[in-house]
Amino acid sequence: MTRDLSPYIKILQDPAQEIDYLQVTPFSDLNSDELVQFRAGWETLTPGRQLEVLRVMVQVTEDYFEYDFGKIFVGFLHEPDPQVRLLAIEGLAEDERPQLIPEMCNLLETDSDPEVRAAAAGSLGRFIYAAAIELISERSVAAAKVLLRTCYTDPDEALLVRRRALESLAASYEDDIDTLIESAYYADDGDMYLSALFAMGCNGDRRWVPYLAEGLSHEIAELRLEAMRALGEIGDRESAMHIVQLLHRETDSEVRLAAIVALGRIGGDKAQEALNWLLTWEDEEIDAAVALALEEHALFDTSVIGIIDEILAEEGKEAIYDDQIWDDPLDAEIRRLYDERDDWAHS
Repeated sequence: MTRDLSPYIKILQDPAQEIDYLQVTPFSDLNSDELVQFRAGWETLTPGRQLEVLRVMVQVTEDYFEYDFGKIFVGFLHEPDPQVRLLAIEGLAEDERPQLIPEMCNLLETDSDPEVRAAAAGSLGRFIYAAAIELISERSVAAAKVLLRTCYTDPDEALLVRRRALESLAASYEDDIDTLIESAYYADDGDMYLSALFAMGCNGDRRWVPYLAEGLSHEIAELRLEAMRALGEIGDRESAMHIVQLLHRETDSEVRLAAIVALGRIGGDKAQEALNWLLTWEDEEIDAAVALALEEHALFDTSVIGIIDEILAEEGKEAIYDDQIWDDPLDAEIRRLYDERDDWAHS
């Protein structure tokens, strides 16, 4: 059934009406006729009002999974205003339909705005990862990977586009990805170095732990933070030692909180001991972060590793080492799904 959207559009047209989620949720999951109504009303809004409405839609998409503005966002990917295109890409961040891959490739290849191209390059990363763990076909991302490589290796391409291209390629697990990441790590550019740290976390290979441990000593807090996040993504149990050493000297509160999150994801006895030690600091913010980290620690140490070891024991096979679980593509997908649940629950 097609609804009459005119009462809701009038609210958007009223400059005295503040826009919040109540004003935009009626535009969720529109059918084709409703989309026509919405677009007609949209054209009557000032550019500033359009951006205001779109920002709220993006926020609602991030906060509430039950609302879907995907059809609206797709329709805005080719709007004249680059800020609208950027917000549309952001709004589609959780949309994993492979049909979006050609759209993002087209933006990456042809858009005139480097920020839009960079956002499109970054958005392709989730599809590269999905293909790596066989949720979608490798064929569906083949052209995207070629395009991302072309962008990364083009010295005339905007730096931000090259950075996002590398970050998206990192999850492909192809033979030369290590070389690409390492070249960025040693590049004489702080921004590219930051992307190399991020790419190491996306790649998930333990070989990056020494690089990231070195990053924990960087004088710039933003780089320590990214190295910490990447260690948490890789999940190598020996990383806990490096994180504890940093906590003894770290003064930046954001880096400390990232360290707590990383310890929860890494798991193991060393991480457990470190989290318990942090509870002795008697800091409310740290206590709250530790409580969440302990929940995550218990999830992987008990629910995943414990269950698998029980199954192996029943079959008369030797139990796995705790940290071997991180090599399993199935576990990588479990971690991704848990991250999505955690992001939604605490947003």
